[in-house]
Amino acid sequence: MSFFPLLLGLILPLYPFVDSGPAPAPTNPYVGVWEFRTDSTLFRVQLREKRKFEMPDKRVTDVVMGSYSFSRKGQVVEETFSDKNRYLAPFGMLKPGYETRLSMVFQDQLGQNHCRLVLQPKPEQPDVLVWTREYFLENKPGGGKARFSLPATFELVRAK
Repeated sequence: MSFFPLLLGLILPLYPFVDSGPAPAPTNPYVGVWEFRTDSTLFRVQLREKRKFEMPDKRVTDVVMGSYSFSRKGQVVEETFSDKNRYLAPFGMLKPGYETRLSMVFQDQLGQNHCRLVLQPKPEQPDVLVWTREYFLENKPGGGKARFSLPATFELVRAK
C-alpha cells in the first residue's frame, strides 16, 4: 500500500468544500456576431439577449435584439451598429423552445425588407445559424426602394 493515497485521504477532508453557487444558466446559442458573405456582399448581424425588456404595450419579456450592417464591394450600404439605442432589427422574443428555433422580425432602416424569419442552429454545427424567411410583412409606406435584399434562406457563420 502506498503512503501517498493514504496521506491524500487524510488531508483532503481538512480543506473546506467550496460552493461555487448555482450552476450557470445555459448560454443563448444566438448571442454573438454572425456573418453571411457572397463574392461581393457582407451581411453582419450582432445579436444580444435582453432580459426583462419592456414592450410598447408595457408587457415585460425576455428578447433577443440585434443590429446589423450590409456592405457591397467593401462599401457600407446600411448599418445600425453605430446607433447604440437602436437594437430593433432583428428582434425576437425568447419563448419555450427558442434553443432550437427562434422566431424573429427583421426590418431595415427604410422600413423595407420587413419580414418574419426563423433562426435555427444548424445540427452539429453550433457556429452556423440558418436564416429562413417565413413571409414578408408590410413595408413602410413611402420608405423608398430597399438598399439591399437578402435571400429567403441562407447561413450565418459566427464571426471569429
